[in-house]
Amino acid sequence: MAVVSPFPGLRYDPARVGAMASVVAPPYDVISPAEQAALYDRSPYNAVRLILPREPDRAAAAARTLREWLDARVLVADAEPALYVYSQRFTLPDGRALVRDGVICRLRLEDFSSGVVRPHERTSRGPRPTAWRSCGRPERI
Repeated sequence: MAVVSPFPGLRYDPARVGAMASVVAPPYDVISPAEQAALYDRSPYNAVRLILPREPDRAAAAARTLREWLDARVLVADAEPALYVYSQRFTLPDGRALVRDGVICRLRLEDFSSGVVRPHERTSRGPRPTAWRSCGRPERI
């Protein structure tokens, strides 16, 4: 059985970053170089700086940026651990509008062979291009 637990999530402080639309980004594997540049220009706090940094050592750059944002309280940890429900609305290239709902939680690592948790990396042949439009803000439950 999967072991799920709450955790204290990090949230943007709207007073510091403004509109959430300026700081959200699609998944890193669907961001084109042009879209990456546009996201960088949209806000100095856009999530693309964490998920797809421009610097050659992406992991070090993301860690540095995360630490800076935490120190500046651009990102603030929730006071209490929680599970987070989210909803993503997007439109496919053929015009169909879809909604993907989920839960963000802490999950105990499991060996793939146990079959308890199925890693997303092994559920399809590879990334598929999407027409990402917007991402809802996770809500605490």
